Amino acid sequence: MKKINNKIFVLFIDAIVILIGIFIYFFRNELLNIFSPCPYHKYLGILCISCGGTRAIQSLFFGDIILALKYNFFIVVLLAYLLFLFVLFNLKVFLKIDFFNKFFKLEFLYIIAILAFVFLIIRNIFPIFHFF
Repeated sequence: MKKINNKIFVLFIDAIVILIGIFIYFFRNELLNIFSPCPYHKYLGILCISCGGTRAIQSLFFGDIILALKYNFFIVVLLAYLLFLFVLFNLKVFLKIDFFNKFFKLEFLYIIAILAFVFLIIRNIFPIFHFF
């Protein structure tokens, strides 16, 4: 009975992710007006890790991967990794193919944190990475 509940829970999460994707696709232009400007950029003049993330996601929904990478390389790579984990988790739950535990380890989270910090430093030191 517990395995059925796990599958139902994962299906519920899958449905939520799909609905969020549909929502973002249809309301992508309105999303740009909802979010306020980045306070780090507005008051300190530096770009935070997620500056350009909304535009990057919008570009991904238009299918323009190159533009999305220009807006925010880190967010695009992070979303690709999260999508990869999402697929692996579904494979684990529904097909009993367990690659999820190989790619979701504490070491990966440390690597992501280090890459985020390096990305933050590089995009603020070198003006070539200011794409907006």
